[in-house]
Amino acid sequence: MIFLIPAILFVVYFFCLITLWIGLENLSQCSQPELLHVSIIVAMRNEETNARFCLDALVNQNYPSKLLEIIIVDDGSSDGTPLILNEYQQKYPLISVVKTGQM
Repeated sequence: MIFLIPAILFVVYFFCLITLWIGLENLSQCSQPELLHVSIIVAMRNEETNARFCLDALVNQNYPSKLLEIIIVDDGSSDGTPLILNEYQQKYPLISVVKTGQM
C-alpha cells in the first residue's frame, strides 16, 4: 500500500511528460502564419498640433513597411496640416494623402 501512491504519482507524472512532449513536437511543426497587407486610413481636418505625433506613431509601427499602407484623408484643412502631410508623404513612400472637402 505504501508503494501504491508513489507508483500512481509516477504514472501520472510520466503521462504528463509524454503529453507535454507530444504537444511541443506538434508546436514545432506549425508554420508561422503569413502576414497580411494592411491599410490604415486616418481622417484629418485642422490637426496641425496632432498630425506629426499621429504620423510618427504610424510610420514607426512594428510591421513590415512593404506590407503597410497609410492613407491620410485631409478633409479641407485650413491650417498647416496640408504642409505637414505633404512633408510626410515626400519622406515616407507608404503614406498617401487624399484631399477632400472644401479647401
